[in-house]
Amino acid sequence: MLIKANALVALILCAVLAASSMTARGQGSGSSRATPSPPRQPTVEEFATTMWQFINREKSPYSKWASLPESPVAGIESPHGTPSKVLYNDVAAKDLKQLPPNSILLREEFDADGKKLRGVSVMYRVKGSAPQSGDWYWIEYRADGTLLRTSAKDGNKPLAGQINSCIACHRQASSDFVFASRATP
Repeated sequence: MLIKANALVALILCAVLAASSMTARGQGSGSSRATPSPPRQPTVEEFATTMWQFINREKSPYSKWASLPESPVAGIESPHGTPSKVLYNDVAAKDLKQLPPNSILLREEFDADGKKLRGVSVMYRVKGSAPQSGDWYWIEYRADGTLLRTSAKDGNKPLAGQINSCIACHRQASSDFVFASRATP
């Protein structure tokens, strides 16, 4: 499941960002013709790096995206802490009620004083990648863009992809897995 979602997300993002280049290989013995090889699938870490570069690109960094008000749900404690800020990309802005594929929702997470950024959580929607979780792909970063990982005891796995804890929590939000209020700002 994680591999399927990673592959679809990686193909879409790589195409958008032109992050992958084609290589040539010979066809048959002595042939001078070359055929492009399919692009190598990026690792979870490579994809997370590419996504971080994309959301921090100079011409449209996430810090300039519009924001959504938070919508806490009674009885659910946020693992993201407070204060935090939810931002969305221009694709999501096209239809905040029915977030389309390629929507990105991003949560900046701050220390208790609200001044120091401690992390960034990303939800990226990829049509058909994971219908059981609203086609969302999750990535958790430290403030410097380093991909968060599980503890050594839990295998030091990257916190990216179909993260069970994210899915379980967000399933409580709505059928769309989104907690933030999507009333038109």
